[in-house]
Amino acid sequence: NKDYSSIGATYMDLQNAIWYFGDANPRFWFQTTSVYQTIVNDADTNGAGFVPKAGQKVAVITQVIGQQLTFIEVPVPSTCH
Repeated sequence: NKDYSSIGATYMDLQNAIWYFGDANPRFWFQTTSVYQTIVNDADTNGAGFVPKAGQKVAVITQVIGQQLTFIEVPVPSTCH
């Protein structure tokens, strides 16, 4: 639950990190960057057992059969415990 734009993350840094953790096999070559590696390392270090708190965001994954997986950010409501 971190905004990586402050360290210059591009949409491709985020996309590549999602592919890394999603075990996807992109059909094109992508270049890894130090920002990408920071995102991956941060998730590896802090991700296990993480439970978002009120005000943080979660990813809601949507899938249409035969189409690319998509997700949207949704804030955790303050009524969640």
